[in-house]
Amino acid sequence: MLKQSMRLGFFGLLFCLCLAFPAQAGHFSLLHTAGVNGLASNYHYQIQQPYQLIHEYARQNPDTIQGLRTQGASIYFYHQNHYVWGPGLGIEQFQQFLGQLSSKKPTVKRSLTLLDNTDSIVLEPDSTHDLLGKLRPLIKQNPGSELTGAQLDIYPGPIYFLHLDAAEEGPNPDPHAWEMLLGLQLNILEDTTSTDWVLIGKPSGDGPRRLNLLKDLKDPQTLLVDSGNLLEGLSSVNTASLSLQRGNSLKALQNLGYFALNIGAEELRGGLDNLLREQEQYNLPWISASLRQNGKYLFAPYKLAQAEDGKTLALIGIGNHTELEQLQERGLLGAGTEILTPAAALKWAFKSLEAELKQPPDLIAILTNLEGSELENLAQTNAGIDLILGEAQAPLRPSKLQLERVKDPHHTPFVVANNPQALGLLQVQLDAEKIQIQNEILPVSFDLKPDPVFLNSTMKIRQEAYRDALDELLPDLSSEILANPVLLQQFLNSEKTRQARQRLEGRHSLTDSELLRLYPPRLSSEMWGVLLSNLLLKSFDCEVVLVEKLPDGIYVPGAWPRLLVYEMLKDDATLEGYLLSGADLDRLLKLPLDHAIQGGTSADKSKVWNRPRQKNTYYRTLISSSLAQSAELAPLLKGLRKREELRNPFAPHNPPERLYLRNILLSFLEQTKASGKLKETLLSYLEPQWHQKQPLWSLQISDLQLNLSGYNALNNQSYTAVRETRVTSPNSFTYGGRSKISLIFDNANVSWTQSLQAKYEGLSLLDESSKQTKFTENQDDLLFSSELQLQLFEFPLGDKELQLIPYLEGTYDTEFSPTLQPTTGQLNPQQAELSGIAGLTIPPGPMLKAFKTGLALRRDFNVPNNLELGLQFKLDHELPLTAELKWTNSLELKYYLPSANDNASSLGLISQWVSALKVSLTDNLSLRFFADAYLFQGKLPSTSELGSSIILGVGLAYDRLWKPFYEPI
Repeated sequence: MLKQSMRLGFFGLLFCLCLAFPAQAGHFSLLHTAGVNGLASNYHYQIQQPYQLIHEYARQNPDTIQGLRTQGASIYFYHQNHYVWGPGLGIEQFQQFLGQLSSKKPTVKRSLTLLDNTDSIVLEPDSTHDLLGKLRPLIKQNPGSELTGAQLDIYPGPIYFLHLDAAEEGPNPDPHAWEMLLGLQLNILEDTTSTDWVLIGKPSGDGPRRLNLLKDLKDPQTLLVDSGNLLEGLSSVNTASLSLQRGNSLKALQNLGYFALNIGAEELRGGLDNLLREQEQYNLPWISASLRQNGKYLFAPYKLAQAEDGKTLALIGIGNHTELEQLQERGLLGAGTEILTPAAALKWAFKSLEAELKQPPDLIAILTNLEGSELENLAQTNAGIDLILGEAQAPLRPSKLQLERVKDPHHTPFVVANNPQALGLLQVQLDAEKIQIQNEILPVSFDLKPDPVFLNSTMKIRQEAYRDALDELLPDLSSEILANPVLLQQFLNSEKTRQARQRLEGRHSLTDSELLRLYPPRLSSEMWGVLLSNLLLKSFDCEVVLVEKLPDGIYVPGAWPRLLVYEMLKDDATLEGYLLSGADLDRLLKLPLDHAIQGGTSADKSKVWNRPRQKNTYYRTLISSSLAQSAELAPLLKGLRKREELRNPFAPHNPPERLYLRNILLSFLEQTKASGKLKETLLSYLEPQWHQKQPLWSLQISDLQLNLSGYNALNNQSYTAVRETRVTSPNSFTYGGRSKISLIFDNANVSWTQSLQAKYEGLSLLDESSKQTKFTENQDDLLFSSELQLQLFEFPLGDKELQLIPYLEGTYDTEFSPTLQPTTGQLNPQQAELSGIAGLTIPPGPMLKAFKTGLALRRDFNVPNNLELGLQFKLDHELPLTAELKWTNSLELKYYLPSANDNASSLGLISQWVSALKVSLTDNLSLRFFADAYLFQGKLPSTSELGSSIILGVGLAYDRLWKPFYEPI
């Protein structure tokens, strides 16, 4: 059979490989693992072949397949080509069934043909419609797929018992010899005929098969090494404790005889003391050049191996210092532990090697779990390193690479590719002047036999942990997605759906309805991101969320049982709370965070909860540890204002604690399901809630300035009766200040602002003629205002919406001290003006901060029976010139019509333009160079000449926006 021939070919290839590199002088052979994250518990599903076949059939027969629907995911029990499953068949029911199997008889026995793929099997258990037969021509063209025979026995329940023709022995009565696989029921509507498929996945990379393969391949001349994170870290069931499978992995490592094990973050999840105890108990060869205490290594920094001719290989362990620093922050590495950067770790390791060997090793290899740019930086080194073993992003397929290099200490090292669900077999031949390298990737295929002892010990733990594994935890939302235009568009625009459309279309495009027949809706990765963002934003009352995207494995249609939810959402990331300034958040959001979920911000990142993002405030931000410790974010977050330990919103009586992201999501699902409101709650969370403003109180200080300025006036001689200092003051040089304090409440529909604005500038000078001190003012204003905005209207403008916001504003304008009549030496009445404005404005944008126009009424209480009608216009603009330099402009124009009781104090035209260059010194403090021009005209013939004044000045300004419920004042 095909699978048997594949296995024979696999081991034949290994035999040829050994012939290609026979044991000889200067030869090293290494079996290498990388990024496993749990020897006993790791596995990976990637079911593609059945979908590719049915999609290709549908593409060739476009009018035949009317629809695909997933009935739900379930658990299938497997042992040596035997499968058992059934509706509601959980672990306890399965164990009872096996115990009574000898006394039971099937009600139906029949032979069938099934599709056997490298990633799954597919059968039609109840249907007589032979859809698989119609796929036969395509199956023959698809490598890794074949039709094979089987017998299906159906017991009361119903319970299905499938025996493949390839089964070599009867079913094992021990339930712990049976694996738990994930699978789906798929309904296919062909013309008017419905076919039910059972699709059972074949995981790759699982521990029992990996262990058996390692035993088969390892010989006394082969060194077994790992790059780090081989052990389980935290439990997939209870992330607050170490995995129950960790002990199984430790025993397996002890029996396998690893030569060198680099220490990663997963090994240290239980703390440094715990790993030291495990090392003593199991006598494992941990190495790390990255960890020291009191100038001494905590573990051996390297291991040395010798070839038959005495040539030496040095294997140096380099940890991910960013991950290690995160563990140290949590107190897991103990006081006094020093974490070395990769460069420093290599430097000290080379010194130790030189002291021990007295000469450089013949071959230097690095075992490391560095990722991304940090791994790339290490790969660019030319410090005499020959090999780096740690890259774990290679495709999961058999591959072999051979190359020959001249041995040159100035060459960059060769990075050995691998995959977490595979083994790497590396052969290195050293000659006098060159190195021959052969690297082979060997996938840990499901078609390999598992180690029976290891399988039994892991299944005991797994079956006990998932006794309620079949209980549905996540409902099927496909019909609700179809019925909701917004969610349906999210699904159609998702990356996976677009890829599926591309595969299905070929030369013929598909309408959305045609695509949905073949590719039913499900929760996409993007929808999961929105759901998680909404959950965290609401549960922790925060404003911005940045977490790692959930894995592609969660992109599964239908309802999910508890096992699938817990396993697919397996993640050790914790949540960290920060108070980030607007400037810090700006720098963070400018990073290329394609692998992150960003909640709370607009698509262009200019807004937070639909409010313009501001530099002069702080934002309550949640960041997952996996992002916070990444090479991109870690330098930015170092030393920033961190919030206290978070409190679990689903256990509010617990003290603040370190919270794991997956525990929050799982607690939410479990508690909401128990309340009976899971489906409606999930649906409400699938649309971004941050596109609407949430109610918010804020306190704002705008332009708290301390200025030095020069004042010049033109044509103001006839305006001596005007109660406005900017109009009546003589030319002078003054100092003083201005500020505006506002209390603001706003939500999705209403914005209400109460403000107090004050300006005062003056200077006392000695009058030489009178020898008396003379005080001169050029700014004296005190303004109280209240403004209400109603966000009611939107109008289409091209492909965007123009929002016009009606507003009402009332102001009371007065002054600290009355102005002086120069001709009489008497004081004018103190300014007392009440005005109201009704108009329209638009939402602030990146540069246009305000644009208002409206009708105004003014009442001057110093003019009897005076009521003036007018117009008002206001514009605020801000143009960034560099990161620290901005040009701001504020223009305000008021025009009041003549009225019966106007007098010499009445101004009809008032226009003010303030232009400033703003140099940022800190997030809130700036240096400003400004020009403040004031243009005015009276209503009487005697005051009809245009007058003006201009202030040129320089000053320090402070701006700050407080949100009392999000940060301390």
